[in-house]
Amino acid sequence: MAGIHLDDPLCYLPLATEDEVIGVMAVWGTNLKPSDTPALTVFASQLATAIVNAQLYQREARRGRELGLLLDASQATAATSNLDQALLTLATQLAAFSGFESCYISEWDKAANSIWARVDHSRVRWKQEKRAFYRLRDYPRTEEVLRTGIPLILQGDFEAEEKRWMAELGRTGVIILPLQVQGKSIALVEVATTKREHLFDSHDLQQCIAILAGAAAWISDPIASHNPADLFRLEDELKQATGAEVCSISEWDEKAGVVLTLAVAADIIWKRGQGLSYTPDQDTIWSLVLNQAENTAFVRSTQTKKVTVGADATTAMFAESVIAFPLKVGAERIGLVELHDYNHKMQLTPDQIAFLRTVADKASYSIQNARLLQETEERLGEKTALLREKETMLKEVHHRVKTTSR
Repeated sequence: MAGIHLDDPLCYLPLATEDEVIGVMAVWGTNLKPSDTPALTVFASQLATAIVNAQLYQREARRGRELGLLLDASQATAATSNLDQALLTLATQLAAFSGFESCYISEWDKAANSIWARVDHSRVRWKQEKRAFYRLRDYPRTEEVLRTGIPLILQGDFEAEEKRWMAELGRTGVIILPLQVQGKSIALVEVATTKREHLFDSHDLQQCIAILAGAAAWISDPIASHNPADLFRLEDELKQATGAEVCSISEWDEKAGVVLTLAVAADIIWKRGQGLSYTPDQDTIWSLVLNQAENTAFVRSTQTKKVTVGADATTAMFAESVIAFPLKVGAERIGLVELHDYNHKMQLTPDQIAFLRTVADKASYSIQNARLLQETEERLGEKTALLREKETMLKEVHHRVKTTSR
């Protein structure tokens, strides 16, 4: 032990409570005497009790926080009868509780053995060595936005290179803007939608311009130096103002002629039956959780092997940690929850994973109720439409009969 003179007396005492020994205390010094042992023993016992009490307090405080979070999650998902909003609320909370960067929720049609993508809630801030990039020479209109400072809306009829890019990302429209500091473009901002029924207009564009003009007061170069939370708040503000689902901020390396993705915020909701569909057999993790009825699948990558998840462009990225567990109502598995981390090698304890499952299980009943309500409303709508069609046909028949009788 550093600092001990070989001739100094040394005393080891157990840190013991009435139930167990939790550690060891070492005391040494030139003035240490055997007669000091009783007092040191009392002190060691008191120290052990203080440590145990502190541990108990920490556990109870954590348990209290978890119960509060669980109550908030249950209330938030129960507060809406809208299935889409309930799923997004749950995904948002699970990502926040776990510290993971993305949460995907899918519904499982067991009869058809199909997994339907339903929700993607992501807040990803990419490390420098992991940033995706593309060369501006392949996207001249995007380069023009950065060099001229004039934003652009792309939607509808895309040019060849834009069509491929938009299709790969599953986007139907995008607003491309320069992020400027003192009149100089330092980054690229893209505000995008995946909805075919949603079109951006000049009002959306002006909203984005105004928001970025306000952000210029605190934005500095390089953009990567900023707190990720500040970037996500800016992206959320842009999404909310335009009704978009995705917003990304990318660094512009003017010298190299490339842009590098820095931060992405996404809140995508696919309508039932509209999202991409898979079978559990397409992914080992999905098969474990659904077909083999495992309660949790937790995978972490190593330096030599990374885990890839999903089959679509949204989730087919290298992940450093993946947790998947079923969305259940009682014993019935109605869906799949996946938490992905791409940059931090997140590790959760079994207790933390169990808590996340509990949050999802509590919310599942609200989700199931919302799903049943939505199915009932859809059936009612179909029957109403059928009745109206019959009424129209009956009126037409009456009109013809009346005309013929004349």
